[in-house]
Amino acid sequence: TYLLDASAPSLGFNHLSPECYNGDARVIADLPSLLPLSADSLMESKLTTVFMINDDKNITGSFTTKLGNRESEGIRKKLLTTKQEDFFKDIKKAYTFDVELSNTQIDSLKIPEEPVAIMYDIKFNFSEDEDMVYFNPMLAEITKDNPFSAAERLYPVEMQSCFDETYILNMDIPKGYKVEELPKSARVKLNEDEGMFEYIIAGSNDKIQLRCRTVVKKANFDPEDYQTLRDFFAFVVKKQAEPIVFKKQ
Repeated sequence: TYLLDASAPSLGFNHLSPECYNGDARVIADLPSLLPLSADSLMESKLTTVFMINDDKNITGSFTTKLGNRESEGIRKKLLTTKQEDFFKDIKKAYTFDVELSNTQIDSLKIPEEPVAIMYDIKFNFSEDEDMVYFNPMLAEITKDNPFSAAERLYPVEMQSCFDETYILNMDIPKGYKVEELPKSARVKLNEDEGMFEYIIAGSNDKIQLRCRTVVKKANFDPEDYQTLRDFFAFVVKKQAEPIVFKKQ
């Protein structure tokens, strides 16, 4: 059995739009039946890896992110009306400091059965006038806002899918600087077994490693679970906003 949507060619074979996962579908046949299509059964995965090294006075590196099916579909639709050059200009604007992007690539853009991968090289430097530099290791992948901003909610929460997002950073400590302060590592759970967030960071004499992972194993939550869900994402936003503090030697 395969699930297809002929009206959405960017989805690829055996994929349905997340909008279809909203309850039971009806099979029209001699013996009609129901087919469960719950958003709780749909997992959206994303893996981002960043490697940065010292290069003369600059920091250079590579950025790769492999998207899930839903986000891949969104990228394919966007690039039907947007030039890739403008797409990467928008990515550059997402950085909170001045960066150069080069060797930009989008892999599997025209292979809808495969996830889209976005790749580019990055280069930037710290101002020589600053003795202290506050650097966010999440770069442009930071979760800036809590998606659950309302103080109260009377209706169930219905997200499009579950999700599992992992961000990995390996970087050299910039030349001429030392680590003055690192964010603390942390792990929290969402309702025991419905999700988790971990932020594991470590530094040595010349390198910093970070692994940040957010997992939500349910897409539908009752109103009484709203405050717990809101607090969970508030913690994610706060933790990802914490900078590494570099001090000039």
